[in-house]
Amino acid sequence: MSDSDKILSQQEVDALLSAIDSGDVEVGREAGEAHQILPYDFKRPERVARDQLRAIETLYEVFARNFQATLSGQLRTMMDARVASVDQLTYSEFINSLPNPTVFTMLSAEPLEGSFILELNPIIAFPIIERLLGSGKSGSHKPDRPLTEIEWRLIEKVINQALTIMADVWSSIAQIQFKVTTRESNPQIMQIFSPNEPVISIVVELSLGEHKGYMNICIPVMSVEGIMNKISTHSWFASRRKDEIPGQEKAISEALAPAEMDVSAHLSIETMRFEDLRNLAVGDVIRTSHSRKMPVLVSVEGKPKFHGSVGSLKDRLAIRIKGPVDPAKKEVVLRPRAEVKVDHEGERSSDPQDAPNLEPILAIPIQSMVVLAEKEVPLKYVLSLRQGQIIEFDKRVDELLDLVVTDQVLARGVAVKRGEKFGLQITGIEDPREVIRALGR
Repeated sequence: MSDSDKILSQQEVDALLSAIDSGDVEVGREAGEAHQILPYDFKRPERVARDQLRAIETLYEVFARNFQATLSGQLRTMMDARVASVDQLTYSEFINSLPNPTVFTMLSAEPLEGSFILELNPIIAFPIIERLLGSGKSGSHKPDRPLTEIEWRLIEKVINQALTIMADVWSSIAQIQFKVTTRESNPQIMQIFSPNEPVISIVVELSLGEHKGYMNICIPVMSVEGIMNKISTHSWFASRRKDEIPGQEKAISEALAPAEMDVSAHLSIETMRFEDLRNLAVGDVIRTSHSRKMPVLVSVEGKPKFHGSVGSLKDRLAIRIKGPVDPAKKEVVLRPRAEVKVDHEGERSSDPQDAPNLEPILAIPIQSMVVLAEKEVPLKYVLSLRQGQIIEFDKRVDELLDLVVTDQVLARGVAVKRGEKFGLQITGIEDPREVIRALGR
């Protein structure tokens, strides 16, 4: 095609203009001219950026999850909470969106200026109150009235829990203390801001069984303008790394170094049947599955950390560290199937209370271990333990060993051997009332 063929004739130009005027041909727009034009409302200036709104939404999603868990535990039933919306409104739009009467509280937010607002719809507030009063199932009819003084006292407990959680999630940005300063049933009379004052509205949807309502949180923009630079998804997560103070880890380590920790040396953790514990008497021999050639365990605060060999140092029991416990080899630490055997050699009691059928309970396996010795040592001492080091205990080598069941000393005895296995011959039993009380915890 030649260049002359690309040029329209006068007749073709006239025909094209006529088709455009009649609407038979649509005029295409350039891609850059296709943007939608929206009117700008000077009464609603956008003073909060979109990324800041998204960061606030992320913040209150954490709040909703924590509030859901806390309230579900308090009400003893499943409570669902999720963020329904986060918008920038004027104060008049926020107030007009609230029901009347309602549960309206004004909050101080020190050290920030201004007041936050937390509102709870009555449609969900009354079912919560009924659950707090012990009702198994809340009624379908909800009274259209303000809360009584007693109902306010009950719902304030829920609001205070919400404020505690809200302060916790805000702590990553600023340390804010929330406190209820005013409570009201009619939100229309609470003209604490100018009607055109921009606010951030967070709507949290709450569901309790068949009941569904909303918690509305109002944040005046003027109150958070000073920390706006911190309220963004990027700076929020980045600040957690930047805020670390040089030498902070060392200072924390030095502060924790003197903290006392319990270190104990014991045989492998095993299980005993409740029946054997119940019938335990002086003279009985507990046969463990711990071989004399196996190393003993050294635990820190009840958690096995090292293997060691038993010896004595200046008539005191001592353990030489052989190496750390391998978490992958759980059979060395815990043998749930290696049940302890008890040779009953002591006298049995003929208590008439043995008559009821307790076989299902008596067959329950209970975790137990034979403790050689234990002591309190500073944390810095525990961190310094290495292979070859010796832990010297205060216990003499000829002292009795403890039979510990669920962290409670049940009995004491002397070490014996049955073939290649360790055993413990019972020489004394603790007060059964204390033992039963401990096992029942």
